[in-house]
Amino acid sequence: MLALLCGGQGTLSDKIFDLFADQTAAEPVFAAAAALLGADPRELIRTRSADELSANHSSQILTVTSTLAIHACIADLLTEQTSVTGYSVGEMAAWTIAGIWTADEALRLTDIRALDARRSRAR
Repeated sequence: MLALLCGGQGTLSDKIFDLFADQTAAEPVFAAAAALLGADPRELIRTRSADELSANHSSQILTVTSTLAIHACIADLLTEQTSVTGYSVGEMAAWTIAGIWTADEALRLTDIRALDARRSRAR
């Protein structure tokens, strides 16, 4: 059995996508994230300041994008008996890997989650 842990938000590196940026399997994930971020995440990570990247909305979407893009590239290599869990926003990716919803749905729901958190703090 294989166990996967999908991590939560943390410091984002401008190299976060380097290992799989050009992988065809990851393209749908990058496209879905770009629709929510207004820019291709591979470009955004290299052109935005650390403060902009650490903003809750961007950070949550980039974190989930990274995990889902990696998963898209290795999914065929995983054993049938794989256990997956996530911490904080990593749960969004974990539920996708577990087959609960698609990558597009996970990113859309992550967008809503991040916006709701911002609204809650503004109250």
